[in-house]
Amino acid sequence: TRIGMHYDDQLRDLHALPYEQLGELKRTIAKCRDEELEHLDTAVDHGARRAPLYKLQFELIKGGCGVAIWLCERI
Repeated sequence: TRIGMHYDDQLRDLHALPYEQLGELKRTIAKCRDEELEHLDTAVDHGARRAPLYKLQFELIKGGCGVAIWLCERI
């Protein structure tokens, strides 16, 4: 979820730029976002929400992703 939102943020930023040459980069980021969200959907379809401690795992992973994104944006 957090990674998908990060990709969406990147796409919004790129769409705001006036450069036509960014088309391939936009398509690549959109493809990565779509694949990431497809992985989430697949996990849910296969019962991920019924896993022991699902909510805790979900929040820990989401938080870890948020920290990793925050760090990468500053490096």
